[in-house]
Amino acid sequence: MADTKAPVHYDPVHAPTAQTLVQQIAMRHDDMVLLGVHATVPGSKNNVIIACNDQARIGKPSSKGDLALIGKPKIMVARLPQKNVYEVAMTLNDAQGRTVGMMVDQMRLNAVPDEVEALRRALEVRSELEKNIPSEGALFE
Repeated sequence: MADTKAPVHYDPVHAPTAQTLVQQIAMRHDDMVLLGVHATVPGSKNNVIIACNDQARIGKPSSKGDLALIGKPKIMVARLPQKNVYEVAMTLNDAQGRTVGMMVDQMRLNAVPDEVEALRRALEVRSELEKNIPSEGALFE
């Protein structure tokens, strides 16, 4: 049977500062499977993955679930045994506390004992990211 899903259109993204930051943080966490930053590219209306340690994902549109987290105090924590990861998704701010988008952190299930520790670890990663983001525009420099 043919695949009836429409192909996903990836937007062009040039966010070298964001990509460098993501790569540096991912290298410090051996248990990190995925770290992705979602934001709206300047001059575009689309919110997409602008930086990721899995570079094939860069430019992929953010899902409705991703978009629902941006600018909100809501945090999504999930145990995904089929992927062997905990996934934590939440709003991402700059160093001044202004919303710039959202982030997704996936870590191996054996890296932390439970969802509470997965959240704690992801909050540390978010803090690392945020203190190095002077503004949304800086992500694209």
